[in-house]
Amino acid sequence: MKKLFKTVIAVLLIIITVTSFIACRKEKSSPINTAKSKVVEICEEYLESKITKNEALEQLVDIYNSADINYVYFRRALKNLGRQIESKDFDPKSFKEELNNFKKSDLSKTIKDISDGKYEGLYNGDEEMLKKPFVLEVFTDSMAPVINEGDFIGVSPIEDVSSLKQGDIIVYWYSDDYERYIITHRIIQVYNNDGRFTFKTKADYNIVEDEYTVSESDIIGVFDIVLIKA
Repeated sequence: MKKLFKTVIAVLLIIITVTSFIACRKEKSSPINTAKSKVVEICEEYLESKITKNEALEQLVDIYNSADINYVYFRRALKNLGRQIESKDFDPKSFKEELNNFKKSDLSKTIKDISDGKYEGLYNGDEEMLKKPFVLEVFTDSMAPVINEGDFIGVSPIEDVSSLKQGDIIVYWYSDDYERYIITHRIIQVYNNDGRFTFKTKADYNIVEDEYTVSESDIIGVFDIVLIKA
């Protein structure tokens, strides 16, 4: 009986060990960890002058563009490394510290993890995403200090535009002669013309208001929260 018991325990230990090993292998070989290792390799080669500044930046941009966009911490950290390399006042000591933080950080969390599933993912150009709560990466400082360049913000669709009021921050489409953009500005005036609403907007950082008014058909949603600060 004792012999059988020892045999069962031994088999269980083998199963646990093998399972842990497989899980570890999967973690180590996951796409985000593979990309992370490649970034470290590129940065270390640049520090050792094995590759040029432009070569390093090109390779980092390739990784940035190919990585799953929902790994926002990874993308933000990668962008910070690129900015340091690109800086005219490049400081190897400061860069080594940033690289060391990059190595140690857990960069594998996705938007769903961070937001407890409230937001589907980072907007990637697929307009179907705009029908549900989504995350938007901010590329300007026009709404500083509330929202800064590099922040990731949560946006929710608005079902009833009549509920919007002065002071709300909205996300909307704006078109010029060349392209259509997504803009995040604050409402400073609401106009109601027989139940048809238009909105005057202004960026917090700007002195003057926007030259246009926003129609209700152009509104994508309302700003909820800065999910991740730059």
